[in-house]
Amino acid sequence: MSRTAEKPFETVENSIVGQSTAINRGEQLTHAIELQELAGSVFKSTMMVGFELSLNTFAAVQANTFANLHHLSEFLGAKSPSQVFDLQCSFLRKRIDMGVEQVKESQALSTKALIDMSKPIKEFFEKAIADLKTA
Repeated sequence: MSRTAEKPFETVENSIVGQSTAINRGEQLTHAIELQELAGSVFKSTMMVGFELSLNTFAAVQANTFANLHHLSEFLGAKSPSQVFDLQCSFLRKRIDMGVEQVKESQALSTKALIDMSKPIKEFFEKAIADLKTA
């Protein structure tokens, strides 16, 4: 008789454990989906940042190439050593200024890139902290 009395308790206990396991699995699935969305968002922003940095680099290479070719054409047209010296000094000064500008642009773009790439992670952690506070 004690066996039949134990079975209903086991059934109730097993169903409660089964429900809590299902709830935990549901929470785990929700967290896994959120992490997958975070990874996708970080990947997308990283791709966009890489694209912007590549465009900036190609623009700098193009500007440098045109400056070099222009200098070469002026250099070949020089008629005296003093004119060659003046062309070299002018070219060097322009190249230094151009290099400084390109570094500033790259630095600004890199800073923007880091902010854009960290934005999804920041939002994820802010949401997680808000969820912990409400729980």
